[in-house]
Amino acid sequence: MAIKLSLGRLRVDLNKFVETIEAQGFQWLDITNVPLLAIAALTLDDDHRDPFDRRLVAQSLSEPLILLTADAKLAKYGATVRVLG
Repeated sequence: MAIKLSLGRLRVDLNKFVETIEAQGFQWLDITNVPLLAIAALTLDDDHRDPFDRRLVAQSLSEPLILLTADAKLAKYGATVRVLG
C-alpha cells in the first residue's frame, strides 16, 4: 500500500484505514517467509507479472488465507482470492 500511495495509484488515509481494519477485528499478517515453492508454482503469463501480487497470492495459498483484492486478474489464482467491486 505504501508503494502505491507514493506512486499516486492509491488514495486512502492510511491512519484511518489501519484504525478501521483493526476495529473490524482483522489481524495484520507479516509478509515474510513465503514459501518459494508456492511462488514458483504460480503460472506466469503476459497478462499479469507483478511480483508483489504473486507474493501475496503465494502467501494466501500457503497459509491458507483469503486475499481480498480489487484486481480481477488475480481471480484466476483460485479459491483463496476474492475480487472486490
